[in-house]
Amino acid sequence: MGDTSGFLRENPFGHTEFLVGKARGGSDSAWREIDRRYHTMLMAQVQARIPGFARRRFDAEDVLQTALTKAVQSIGSFEYRGEGSFRCWLATLVVNTFQNELKSQRAAREQPHETEVEHELDARMVHASQQASQLGQRRTAMLEVLGELSDEDRDILIQRHFEELSFDAIAAIQGCKREQARQLYSLAFERLQRRLRA
Repeated sequence: MGDTSGFLRENPFGHTEFLVGKARGGSDSAWREIDRRYHTMLMAQVQARIPGFARRRFDAEDVLQTALTKAVQSIGSFEYRGEGSFRCWLATLVVNTFQNELKSQRAAREQPHETEVEHELDARMVHASQQASQLGQRRTAMLEVLGELSDEDRDILIQRHFEELSFDAIAAIQGCKREQARQLYSLAFERLQRRLRA
């Protein structure tokens, strides 16, 4: 049948079975066409499942790309039974990827290992936020200062205060021990406070 791009030029709607066959053979253009063709549907599958409380924690595009990577890895096991079977297979991959990510984030947030020192650090962050709010600049000032911090400081502050991750979860992300994650956070928070006072 020739190469994927040529076939798609001649058949603008493309035949799904042809695309699946080419994708099995490792064709990048087939995977690009699959992504283009099913992108909107798959994004809706993810967005429809994100609960309100979690919307700020999820990037539907990231979930979709992770699912497509899984699709590339497992396309050999897919048995084509028509357009509907392929859409269903893709949608199932995306939904399962999202549900796994949601479970992972819930588990990270529910780690009950907070110490008094950690609560003190959190209280200091709340106090700094209240001070900025009293000046009528909390959100703007915080975002501006976060933008000025190093990538490492910004990441750990976002993980703690925007994503609400436990120090155990942050340690896993940072590839370090829990106490080191807490110390990195404490130092980043001190630098944030200094910039807020400046």
